[in-house]
Amino acid sequence: MLVTELDALVDLVDDELLNETEAAEFLGVSPRTMQRWRRHNIGPSYLHYNGFRIKYRKSVLAVYLAQSVKRTAEPAPQAVGR
Repeated sequence: MLVTELDALVDLVDDELLNETEAAEFLGVSPRTMQRWRRHNIGPSYLHYNGFRIKYRKSVLAVYLAQSVKRTAEPAPQAVGR
């Protein structure tokens, strides 16, 4: 995805801060998955403040989703005569 496409995507999404549960819902995963991703330093970036508060920018989650889309290969042609 081009940088300009990512910028356009960020502009479309309100850049509110989401808590872990809201971010998990936005991504379609469980809050436990969000915790596991943080523990293993994978997944979307997040804000960590006041020693324990975790917040996610909605725009960062939207970009993470867009970059996570995988294109599938063309389907194999069907065998003729079977």
